[in-house]
Amino acid sequence: MLKIAVLFTNYGPYHIARVSALHEHCHQRGWTFIGIELARDEAEYAWKANLNNITFPLISIFQYRQLEDVKTHQLLPKLYSILTKVEPDVVVIAGYFGSAMIATLVWSLWHGKLPILLSETTETDF
Repeated sequence: MLKIAVLFTNYGPYHIARVSALHEHCHQRGWTFIGIELARDEAEYAWKANLNNITFPLISIFQYRQLEDVKTHQLLPKLYSILTKVEPDVVVIAGYFGSAMIATLVWSLWHGKLPILLSETTETDF
């Protein structure tokens, strides 16, 4: 059975809506899906998402700390531990700016997992 993990820095209402649809799609195919977020809270995106009714499993690496307060040397070992425990076949990585996202790409390649990078573009990118 295929296992897919989707990593965001923080799951807000927008992410939950889209990932819920992906979870349903995976469920229909017999695939396993899990959401992973670096922290439940961050200053840059201060949204407050209600997690009571989500339909998919979600792991918050730092549930009670704001992401900006977490040092890289604290985050990466916990991130690697979660990825190793979850053992996804596919890792969807939201962006490549933060060290945790690059580290997840490295982990995926090192462990023979398929990484999928989500990235946005703007008109000035071309």
